Amino acid sequence: MNEAGMPNSAGQGGQGMAGGALATLRALADATRTPPPATGNDARLVALLAESHAAEAAHGVACNATADLSNAAIDEALDRLTAVLTTMAETPADTLLGIAVKAARICYTLNDNGGHSIGSDDELVARSMAEDIERLLPGLGPTL
Repeated sequence: MNEAGMPNSAGQGGQGMAGGALATLRALADATRTPPPATGNDARLVALLAESHAAEAAHGVACNATADLSNAAIDEALDRLTAVLTTMAETPADTLLGIAVKAARICYTLNDNGGHSIGSDDELVARSMAEDIERLLPGLGPTL
């Protein structure tokens, strides 16, 4: 105890007030890194994002396996990706999490996919995202 009758900052167990505050801040930081649980359409969009990455990977494998770009495996992978992205575009976001999922897809296409430009299927997702923004945050979304 100090002169004012308060516990010393080292406190019992050696953690002290500063250590306790640091632990609280770490817990808050960890909580902010974890996305909220997805429900409804947002959960569906999270699953569709994972499916889109799997379809992209299957397409890459098929392309690397042959020089013949008319290969059935390539066509199948592209058909799968088109179906996933169409479904993603047709699924309205319930919350900002759903919008973030669509944004993640567009960012992947623009930045992480070997520098490919955005295709018509991803453009549908981008338009859908803009509509979600306007619906959930009126006045903030772009005019389409």
